[in-house]
Amino acid sequence: MQFHVGETLYDWFFNARTGYRAQFRQGSEQGQTYNRDLTSAIRVVLAANFLPTITARRIVGEFEDVGTSEISCEHALQSLDPDLSKFWCCGKLLLGDGRVREMIPSGSGPKLRIDETTRWPAIVTSDPDAWLELNGAFLGPDGPYQIKPPALRGKSLQAKGEA
Repeated sequence: MQFHVGETLYDWFFNARTGYRAQFRQGSEQGQTYNRDLTSAIRVVLAANFLPTITARRIVGEFEDVGTSEISCEHALQSLDPDLSKFWCCGKLLLGDGRVREMIPSGSGPKLRIDETTRWPAIVTSDPDAWLELNGAFLGPDGPYQIKPPALRGKSLQAKGEA
């Protein structure tokens, strides 16, 4: 799922003391709990507003958009497993007509003071590029799974502020 949040909310999400990366800085488990809570909240809204089927974009290979696909709301919600889904900045925006626009957020913003010796670059972008994405889990025959274990991602976010 990709959604535009605007420049201000994007900045708060990534760079505020109470934002997403700050939760992971407090501890990878705290960050994963925060991620789980955000995903769960979005699931509630989607479950209440989804139609029985939705139109999704079908992605193959190295992020090639090959058109639309009808999926059930239940399938979409199953993918949004709170323990396996993850938020991050949108790197490739699906334009809905088969085109994909590269979105490269800048890590060249002001340095955020994490502690006495640690500085992280702020993640910044302009308003038109201020998109977040919620990546769900892959769905296999044994249920949802993630290629990169969430605990490893959490530790990377805790240590470096990068996913």
